[in-house]
Amino acid sequence: MLRIANVSNVAVIGGTLEGDRNQHSGKDGEWGMGIWIGEGAEHVTISGVAALKMWGDGFYIKGANDVRLCSVVAENNRRQGLSIIQVNGLEIRNSTFKNTHGTRPSAGIDIEPDNDEQHVANVRIHDSKFLDNAGAGIAVVAKKSLVSNIEITRNQFFGNLHPLIVKGACGRENAAYDTEQLGGGGFAYIDVTELVIAQNKCLRPRGRRQ
Repeated sequence: MLRIANVSNVAVIGGTLEGDRNQHSGKDGEWGMGIWIGEGAEHVTISGVAALKMWGDGFYIKGANDVRLCSVVAENNRRQGLSIIQVNGLEIRNSTFKNTHGTRPSAGIDIEPDNDEQHVANVRIHDSKFLDNAGAGIAVVAKKSLVSNIEITRNQFFGNLHPLIVKGACGRENAAYDTEQLGGGGFAYIDVTELVIAQNKCLRPRGRRQ
């Protein structure tokens, strides 16, 4: 609905974006985003915005630098609340990602580069809530490229398939928090006080470890 690319010093403040998942005529595909922050975007702030009922993701970030999501809400979106594909410098705070369901992965936030050329670095997620997502509250999937300097602190999880998962040789071995101990989603709020992915040893497509 709103695409931000090849611009700098942008602020989107307030308002609700409502998608068409209830009226969508097809059953296939997974696109249709609320706000797409794309290539060449930098110094972008999204504050007080709700993205609801999208056929794809509430928010999507690919190829941007220095992005802030403050007090946003992603609710009842079909694929993800927020997908983070490629970014350097992202802060998410005081936000809510809830009731994501419809097609996999159905995470509140999914940090997952698509290929070897995309990196995710310097991401901080704090003081936010992840509620009733059909997938993970937060998924860090570092199978295809580097994911580094991720800090996840003071967040609350309830009713998700898993509160938090970390997968892939590009991130998991450096996670400072044992996500396996978090268990399933059928319990009261869990406060994840710290998860830090500081460095990476990532398998490249040709099998060489860096």
